[in-house]
Amino acid sequence: MQRKSRVSLSALCTVAVHKARVDKCLLVLAFIGPLLAYLRTLSPTVYNLDSAELTTAAYQLGLMRATGYPLYILVGKLFSLLPVGDVGYRLNLMSAVFGALTVALVYRIALVLAGRPIPFSLPRSGQAFGLEGLSLKALALSAALCLGFSYYFWSQAVVAEVYTLHTALMAALILLLLRWREHSRPRLLAAIAGLYGLSFANHMATILLGPGLVAFVLMIAGRGTLRPRRLVPLALAFALGLSVYLYLPLRYLAAPAFNYVGHFDATGRFIPTDLTRPAGLWALMTGAPFQGLMFAYPLSELPGEIALFIYRLWGNFLSAGLPIGLLGALTLWRRDRPLGLMLVLLFLANVAFYVDYRVVDKETMFLPAYLVWALWVAVGFR
Repeated sequence: MQRKSRVSLSALCTVAVHKARVDKCLLVLAFIGPLLAYLRTLSPTVYNLDSAELTTAAYQLGLMRATGYPLYILVGKLFSLLPVGDVGYRLNLMSAVFGALTVALVYRIALVLAGRPIPFSLPRSGQAFGLEGLSLKALALSAALCLGFSYYFWSQAVVAEVYTLHTALMAALILLLLRWREHSRPRLLAAIAGLYGLSFANHMATILLGPGLVAFVLMIAGRGTLRPRRLVPLALAFALGLSVYLYLPLRYLAAPAFNYVGHFDATGRFIPTDLTRPAGLWALMTGAPFQGLMFAYPLSELPGEIALFIYRLWGNFLSAGLPIGLLGALTLWRRDRPLGLMLVLLFLANVAFYVDYRVVDKETMFLPAYLVWALWVAVGFR
């Protein structure tokens, strides 16, 4: 009897080791696979439009137009120091790295959504290892790669832009929230609040994630989360992440060589905005120069913009991904209402804002919505 127990224990340990190796290999594949594709197609030097401005601002630790993007500038400065290619290539490489990181994080989230019964929770080390486990991992990986190799996501992973860093932070927030639901650790929730504030320092569109994230927390933890003794630590953690915005007034005082925050007067002379004044800093952070482009379409034009988004979504996921994603969204809504509601709110908030945003290149701004759709595809595959 004792011998049988030892054999069983040995077999379980062997299974656990093999499972851990497979998990690590697939996670590495989810990162390395897209990264190699992005590197093969990476823009070789400085790209145009916003990419040129972002590259210059990061290289010179300068100041760029609304909404400032201080986190991108600081992280971009680190990438600009890499001994590979020219500065333009290094900042393009930054987008590739965070694009691949997004895909890897989406794989981990998709594994939760596609691989667990009701209620969904993170895979445990003792989970059965076999053909079913491998097939679920393959489904999760396929859904993640659907995002990574989709047209609009790929296009932003090969040039200097803020969007792949934004999606990486968004995916990290979702994954941390799932871990928090499983472990219910207050410190983990505070870390999530801090990461949410940090995400604002990269892109103010982070505010569109707020309704979904807050709804999830309240549905899991209840209104007790709003009590001062619980809310104050979260607010402090959020403020700590948001404090990266102090870079803007501090760098303004240093008079950097590159300063694109301001306006031109009638004579063509550039007048910089005083970022030490609260009004000037707030105008930059909230995107005041672009507010005329927000909610700018008349009601008669909105149906056409909505149809155009659906067309882009259809093509981005190769047609078949649209019904599979719809199936996944409905299934998740029925089986896990807190998570289903969070993803619906994340999706709708981003779609509603950017559909009514009058700019010519907004098709790439829907990346957070495409990320959510990839998660629904994972559930639809299952």
